[in-house]
Amino acid sequence: MSRVRLYFPPQKIKEYVSIQEKEILHKIKEVLRLNEGRPLFIFDGQGREYLYTLTEIRKESVEIRKIKLVREEPKPTTRIILAFPLMREAKLDLIFQKCTELGIFKFLPFFAQRSIIRTPPSQAKLLRWRKIVEEAVRQSNQLWFPEVEEVRDFEAVIKEKADLKVAAHPKGDLLFEMFKGGRYSQILIIIGPEGDFSHQELEKLKEHNFLFFRLSPNILRSETSAIFSVGLINYLSLL
Repeated sequence: MSRVRLYFPPQKIKEYVSIQEKEILHKIKEVLRLNEGRPLFIFDGQGREYLYTLTEIRKESVEIRKIKLVREEPKPTTRIILAFPLMREAKLDLIFQKCTELGIFKFLPFFAQRSIIRTPPSQAKLLRWRKIVEEAVRQSNQLWFPEVEEVRDFEAVIKEKADLKVAAHPKGDLLFEMFKGGRYSQILIIIGPEGDFSHQELEKLKEHNFLFFRLSPNILRSETSAIFSVGLINYLSLL
């Protein structure tokens, strides 16, 4: 029997819940074809997961009852923030999905001087990004949602507070060297656009104490650099 896992916001976590959202009803009744008495695991995106049981299936709703809290975790001790330029939709979707699966604290999309996309995303697109993140958290068995910020300009992003600030660059140092000094509680990674950072942006990064790192002798696409960086820094943070 496969484990069924759903997301509810914290304010919806109650002893008895009547599920009426069409998307969730369709998944329970038509896709998963669950029966009464079936256990459900509900996580709130804020560090808790609960065991519920399906008590009744109605035409317009599904009724469930909370049994107990089954898992609770504090926020991760290492908070990774990823700043990346706007790019084509498929590439952004990949970044949100894979970086969430790997483990991330916050997404910071921004406008770079050489960004291909210059139009601010609509609210519908922001909601879509957050839906991708929700599904990735559910699939990867995590309990905390990463934050998805609205698009900022470059100047605002580089002022984000962090113990370690690193920027991907072909002529940078090895990331491993930067972790020899110990652990960091908050790490800001910034990735440039396909055409790389402009000279002005590189100078600004230096002014704000960013360290430059390289991932490969090969030239990587921005989305590859983003995913690789998050995975590698997560790994180095565990050593």
